[in-house]
Amino acid sequence: DRLQRGIWITVFPEGTRVKPGEDKKFSNGGAELAVRSEALILPVAHNAGLFWPSKKLLKHPGTVEVVIGPALDARCRDPRELTNEVHDWIKQALTCK
Repeated sequence: DRLQRGIWITVFPEGTRVKPGEDKKFSNGGAELAVRSEALILPVAHNAGLFWPSKKLLKHPGTVEVVIGPALDARCRDPRELTNEVHDWIKQALTCK
């Protein structure tokens, strides 16, 4: 309903923060939602984990880099394949700068 009304939804497919350099399997719930609602997915990558470590409240000073990817059309897509595409893009986004 919210997507149909133009309200954006943020989904964190890893479920929680992971340590920098670690790779955690993405849930395909966000992709499933996008496919069913025919919404676009806008992948975003960041390095905030360097300054706000997983499972810690203490933050460290630094500059968070954010990379916004191309919008992906979810219509007629397989949610698992779409999730894998987003995962691969996010994994490479900050390393290819």
